[in-house]
Amino acid sequence: MNAQLLTLLHNAKIDISGFGMHRRTEMLIEDRVLPYYVMSYHKSGEALMRIRCNEYHITPGQVILLPPHVSHDHIVEKGVDTELFWWHFTFTIGGVVDILRLFTLPYVSEVENRSAFESVFENYCTHNQSNPTISNILHEKAKSFEILAILFEAILTVRSYNALSVPENFLKMLREVLEYPTADFSLNYLAERYYLNATYISNRFKEYFGISPINLHRQLLVSRAKGYLEAGKIGINELAELMGFESSQSFSRFFTSKTGLSPSQYRATFKISAQNI
Repeated sequence: MNAQLLTLLHNAKIDISGFGMHRRTEMLIEDRVLPYYVMSYHKSGEALMRIRCNEYHITPGQVILLPPHVSHDHIVEKGVDTELFWWHFTFTIGGVVDILRLFTLPYVSEVENRSAFESVFENYCTHNQSNPTISNILHEKAKSFEILAILFEAILTVRSYNALSVPENFLKMLREVLEYPTADFSLNYLAERYYLNATYISNRFKEYFGISPINLHRQLLVSRAKGYLEAGKIGINELAELMGFESSQSFSRFFTSKTGLSPSQYRATFKISAQNI
């Protein structure tokens, strides 16, 4: 498999917005648009899914995987006893880049090992709804990745990894942006390194990853600065130098423009919030 992709996958994080197991004898969801991935697995019964004017007749053992912000209808006809599992999640790098966006994914796939998937999902729900012990939290996180792994196995029966929708050089570019933690990063640096026009890089990068390389880097820079400020281990001057800013004043201006708080205000606000927990 693509080495750049493997590295990116290692750095991706799952955030779960909701999940459940439901039985329906009737359901009418129309024009729904959600800000996260929608997974719906049909254990029994039948349903109709409408996505972008296309209709999919869903039967037992099939899984629906919809990207964020896609309008869809999900319909169970009256009297049809249908049991389904649902899972709403994001799978991102740095909380910004949608890792699944790197693929051309089918909306509907067949889960070959249905019993394994159903067992994992039911186990996931059990641990998630149990008392929040260390063991249950770790089991829940492990099971969430196992669910995603089975989903990918189902998808690969329809498409192969040749469905990767991003060129190799832009995967390398993404990885470099993620690993370039200081303020001296620039679009001209990428243009010179990859022998491409800067405007072309910015436009294609945003098309592939949903954000320009400069905006991504700025968000990551702010996130990194917040981490240091919350830890409270080093002073503002030292932090500015560590992050590659010419001066503490330029760092403060940058941070304030992105957060609405100066670095010292942010540190003080976080400290008060932590004490009140």
